[in-house]
Amino acid sequence: MTPDEEVMLLTQQLVRISSTNPTLSTEAGTGEGAIANFVQRWFIKHGFEVVAVPAADPDRPSILAVKRGTGGPGAKSLPPNGHIDIVSLAGYVGDGLSGELRDGRIYGRGSADMKGGLAAAMVAAAHTGGSDGVRGDVWVAAVADEEDASRGSLDVHKICPNVHGAIFPEPTNEANCEAHRGFVWFEITVLGRAAHGSRWDQGVDAITQMGLFLACFQRYCNELLQRDRHPLLEFGSAHAGKISGGEKTSTYPAHATLTVQRRTLRGESDDMIQEELVALLQEAQGRIQYDFRYSIRKLLSRPPLASRDGPLVQLAAAVAKPQLSTRGTGQRNGANFWTDAALFSHGKAIESIVFGPKGSGIHTEQESVEVESLQTLVSVQRVLRDESSSMGAYEQSAPLAAGVRCRDQQRLLLGDPIACLGFGFARCSTCFAYKRSCPRARSIEPAPPYPLCTNPTTMPTPTPQSIVVTGANKGIGYEAVKHLAQKLPDATIYLTARSQSNGKDAVDKMKKEAPEADFSNVRIILLEITDTSSIREAVATVQKQSGTLDVLLHNSGILQVPGEKGSKGVFDVNVRGAKACIEAFAQILTKDTGKVIVVSSEVGSWSTAAQEKALQDKLLNGSKTDWKQVEAWMNDWLLHEQGGQGVQEPWKPLDQLENSGYAVSKLFLNAYLRNYVLQSQHPRLAVVCPGYCATDLNGFSGHRPASQGGESVCWPVFNEFENGHFYQDGKDLPFLYPKPEGFNV
Repeated sequence: MTPDEEVMLLTQQLVRISSTNPTLSTEAGTGEGAIANFVQRWFIKHGFEVVAVPAADPDRPSILAVKRGTGGPGAKSLPPNGHIDIVSLAGYVGDGLSGELRDGRIYGRGSADMKGGLAAAMVAAAHTGGSDGVRGDVWVAAVADEEDASRGSLDVHKICPNVHGAIFPEPTNEANCEAHRGFVWFEITVLGRAAHGSRWDQGVDAITQMGLFLACFQRYCNELLQRDRHPLLEFGSAHAGKISGGEKTSTYPAHATLTVQRRTLRGESDDMIQEELVALLQEAQGRIQYDFRYSIRKLLSRPPLASRDGPLVQLAAAVAKPQLSTRGTGQRNGANFWTDAALFSHGKAIESIVFGPKGSGIHTEQESVEVESLQTLVSVQRVLRDESSSMGAYEQSAPLAAGVRCRDQQRLLLGDPIACLGFGFARCSTCFAYKRSCPRARSIEPAPPYPLCTNPTTMPTPTPQSIVVTGANKGIGYEAVKHLAQKLPDATIYLTARSQSNGKDAVDKMKKEAPEADFSNVRIILLEITDTSSIREAVATVQKQSGTLDVLLHNSGILQVPGEKGSKGVFDVNVRGAKACIEAFAQILTKDTGKVIVVSSEVGSWSTAAQEKALQDKLLNGSKTDWKQVEAWMNDWLLHEQGGQGVQEPWKPLDQLENSGYAVSKLFLNAYLRNYVLQSQHPRLAVVCPGYCATDLNGFSGHRPASQGGESVCWPVFNEFENGHFYQDGKDLPFLYPKPEGFNV
């Protein structure tokens, strides 16, 4: 794949992952956990050393990735810094997570601000360094919380190497932004006196008093635009951002609270601005005859980016000119918005460049970024990295301090912790350069001088310590437990069964079939898949005994309910029971490394293919198929079985299949799982097919031994996989392909 193709695809992938900043909206934001996980894995796949930089909120990490340069005297590092959070989807017209490519633009919230710019930085970094012979290390930071308090950049800056320049690919329309405003937020509270609405003689209306201040504040906002003009940024500005007050209509409001933002220029201090606001409050106070009480406090302050015509800025302009001259862009200017670049430059000898793609609709009802501009940005960044690595007396960056904890504060990496990978430990299967610590270690241990791994893309996931297998006392589940217990003698394998005797019989059978093995690591827990209280008790048991769960292998399923006409009982087990079990156990999955593996069947793919095209599209669209839709389909199928009126979907010819209820249950299960991958906070999920195995499910008519099917469904336990993909024996299966001749299950 060429860099031009790769940046387009990566931008679409990033846009399709919701990462709304949870502090910016009254609606709950998703946070950056899912997109950080994706970015981390992308960098690992492309040969970078990666660390998840912990934040105060463990679900909002930033990602720091590096590809080592050749080093030597004068080698310089130039890290791009891009944010992964976006503003709220509220008010967006259409699907804000579509990533749709139309008319040479990619649409969706954050496409321009700034997932497109981040994608360009990632692709440029992946195609720079190593064999290119770039002397400086190739760094990229993907940070959280830029849209609010910039906590991600602050966290990264604390541990980032001592770099002397940084590039921020914000959407500048291909202009080289050399300066931008800063800002400061103040909260102003006016105090009234609460009283019944009829007691004008006792009540003091804080809201109308705030109105007096707002009248003064509006004049102040206009006056700012009359002050001396900055050569790049024109003027400072101010606005009222949010107001609240009172409790109910029938009561005089005791308080009114206003937040204001002041956009600042170089030389305007927070103290100076606070004095100006206090003067306005005192002016409002002088307009009334009774008490006017107020308080003011600073909430947040960020410095402006000051213009510096240093060597890096000059180089950026020179590099960009031939790339952009034919497009009529590449001018040097200032920006009205704020970026994290100011945090790196303020008070330090660090040059920051803000240069990014053409975009439109930022923070508005429809946002997009130009694909050709992203492709140009990749080219400019590659040249800029190459040229900048040899300029100035900069040294190759140093690794992070040894002994840094992993994100979950339990699993520690010994060796160079920059390659923590978020997996808790890493040991290359080729060169064995990294070593693992005790997976339940609680203290930081000394870091031996192990060499860096030379082949990080082959690093496996950590060996799981706790695995739950549902439907495990016979068939595929039984074979999976037997296989796992022997392959992982130090792990706890939970065998679920509907009764203690069924579970005990299964373990006794294993011991007879494999007398050389020790199955003492198999523990029996009771689980009735259609009983939510039973599921809760099973989850509580695992949590009490193991703390967290590394792998859920969900295998429970039935072909039909004996004596039942129709498919309701099959749906209750195969679809509703699966959902309840997956979502309950997901709550105790190990952070970052926990896996969900769900046994499904190829019959779901064949059943999907049997539908009309319009229904196929619905079934395969995970972003649209929520649980409400799956429930509607199940009810529609049951109505179709009963010959009732009002069936919504064309279910023929599925109803002609033998065991058609089982077939469509797998169709619905697969549809739910594709949506779960997109929506879940624990997105490491693989769907597996054991093949047509000889088990009691099909009267032992299958052509594959059950043991082979059991090993097949365990493949994702030991291997990395593409999230949400369908596998058999470690190979990808499609969710849609034609039914073979003679298939009648």
